[in-house]
Amino acid sequence: MEEAASLPDRAVAVLTTGSQGEPRSALMLMALGEHKHLKVRQGDTVVLSSKFIPGNERAIASVINRLFLAGADVLYEKISEVHVSGHASVEELREMIAAVRPGNFVPVHGEPRLLVRHRNIAREMGVPHVEMLRNGDVLAFSGGEMSRAGRIEVGRRFVDGKGIGDIESLVLKDRIHLSQVGLVMVVLAFSSTTGELLYGPDIVTRGVVTESGSEALVEGAREEVLRALEEFGPEARTDTAEMQTGIRRVVRRYFNKRIDRKPMIVPVLLEL
Repeated sequence: MEEAASLPDRAVAVLTTGSQGEPRSALMLMALGEHKHLKVRQGDTVVLSSKFIPGNERAIASVINRLFLAGADVLYEKISEVHVSGHASVEELREMIAAVRPGNFVPVHGEPRLLVRHRNIAREMGVPHVEMLRNGDVLAFSGGEMSRAGRIEVGRRFVDGKGIGDIESLVLKDRIHLSQVGLVMVVLAFSSTTGELLYGPDIVTRGVVTESGSEALVEGAREEVLRALEEFGPEARTDTAEMQTGIRRVVRRYFNKRIDRKPMIVPVLLEL
């Protein structure tokens, strides 16, 4: 890097990472003006000799825009024929196998249709031991030869605090739902013998409305719950499950009608 800084700009070419807009890649740091050694200047030319991988378009466009704003001229697949494949052709794969002459061969990095073809090429060229693996397959090596040795469980594992893989999909769905619509908690206390209302209803909201100006909305929800309790009657109040279902239905309908939102409703019923 030190030597490059002393050379004329036209004499320096830099090979760098970041053609897919990776957040902390060298090219992104240059585009942001945050690279420790290299700065993009007026008159520089940046060549992205790669294709836009689906899903990366926005990140790549961001890099290109920043490079243009820094004064560079950017060549990329949409405006120039500069793409160079990083994948070997069939004949190049044959040449590699012939040069290395492996005793064991496992094709990697590709879709099944490509892995199968690569495996078949190795078999055609007489490689003694050829296997094609899927995620979770286990290979064992002994005496210079390989063989299958079963499977292990693989896949995504959600780490949450000290728990690894213990969070079920229903819990994750609840978290997503809470992040999108918020929470309304309805707290009431009843006599365990008579069903008489002793406390509440107290309405607590999180992520639904702001504290300022929400008093009327919360009070309206409280009145709806009180009306529903009158319809239930003292006897029905001893059935906790039925009460929770009824309160949840009334409060959800109220918020949907008033503010066109469907927050998660959590009735908390205490028996004293």
